[in-house]
Amino acid sequence: MLIMKARVTLLLLVLLTAGFCVQVEWQDINIKLGEKGSVKVTERIMVSFENETEEAAFDAMSNAHDLASWQELVPGLQTHVTGAEEPLIITSGKSGGLGIISLEYPAKSLSPSREGRYLVYQFPANRLSFYSEEERTLRIPAKTTLAISVPNNDKIKITGLAPTPVIPTYIANGVERVTEWRGPLSTPEFYFKYKVEETLSEAFSLQDFAEQLGRFLVSNPAYTITLAVFLGLIIVYRREIFGLLSEGSVSEEEIELPKE
Repeated sequence: MLIMKARVTLLLLVLLTAGFCVQVEWQDINIKLGEKGSVKVTERIMVSFENETEEAAFDAMSNAHDLASWQELVPGLQTHVTGAEEPLIITSGKSGGLGIISLEYPAKSLSPSREGRYLVYQFPANRLSFYSEEERTLRIPAKTTLAISVPNNDKIKITGLAPTPVIPTYIANGVERVTEWRGPLSTPEFYFKYKVEETLSEAFSLQDFAEQLGRFLVSNPAYTITLAVFLGLIIVYRREIFGLLSEGSVSEEEIELPKE
């Protein structure tokens, strides 16, 4: 392990001294959003080599799994979704003469709002490193594809997105609905919004009910007083109430039918 690390360091020193770095040809950023607002990201970066030394350095990096080491070879390499969480899994390989670096990581989940039986989620522009708060603009650079997907089932509906993608949302492998934007793209408005239908059991929450009832009573003092009086009467006359409830029910024979 130490020998491999020494080889990687030596090759990187040679490259940096000579002013070499591999060229990024394309990058794909794939964001998968879940029914509960989970965010899972896979980024694929394709790089080319100008000479055998660069390719040898890339091959030597195959056992490097930390971002800092890869950034020595690929300046500017980073995670592009904010709120990135552990673990960050880095893998690499080659295809068609290009080097491929893959970054996989979970990110902070989206917080929902409620609309009846639906939970509504929105992925905003400021979750992307391409977004400028100062300019209020999202700029997807050239040679970049941004894809956002949700599971393909009847419970989930995409309710809004901006800007309108050139390629309409499509179904991939029958399991997810994918929306893509390709750079270069500059837009002052960017979002992806979807809602998830809950079953009755999922939609009903005793805690939510208690919180809503509390807010209602605070904003309506008259109802609060009425409820307090009602509960007070139940406490005062609880024995009489329990006594009535404990009496036997009236049988059918005791019910006098109306005379014709």
